Amino acid sequence: MRVPFNVDIGVGDIIVPCAEERTINTQLPDFEAPVIKTYSLESTIAEKFDAILQRFELTGRMKDFYDIYYLSRTFDFEGAKLQAAIFGTLQHRGTPYDKDSFKRIVALSEGEDMQKRWKYFLKTIKDDTLAFSVVIQTIQTFLEPVFDAIVNEDEWQYNWDTKVIRWR
Repeated sequence: MRVPFNVDIGVGDIIVPCAEERTINTQLPDFEAPVIKTYSLESTIAEKFDAILQRFELTGRMKDFYDIYYLSRTFDFEGAKLQAAIFGTLQHRGTPYDKDSFKRIVALSEGEDMQKRWKYFLKTIKDDTLAFSVVIQTIQTFLEPVFDAIVNEDEWQYNWDTKVIRWR
């Protein structure tokens, strides 16, 4: 039996707080599960957010939006770690941003081209029910307060709670 999977290799990226070891589940019980070093979840989100900020409406990477949505609905986060990861990634990559950058991200949900890309992407995840506007709204709830803290040079000390899908 073949089970395909993809591996992205990152070189030179900043990882906050640090790389994490993850065990990759195997399909066969006789195989030892490999352990690999991966980005922290915070840095995974930061990398995807950075890609969105760099490309805005020119992006073809709809999976970045989905991954942030999925991670925000699946894992709890410490706000300070997420803020440090996003800030560190944006600084390390030299990505320009300002106080209006998030408004541009939110506006993407209205774009006809983005809607078409999203519908095409949904075929790859075999789910045609998830609206792009819902994904953007979730990303806004999850990341906009953290981004605002970065822009305003404040500290974000709240914790993300997946049970209620908000910061506490």
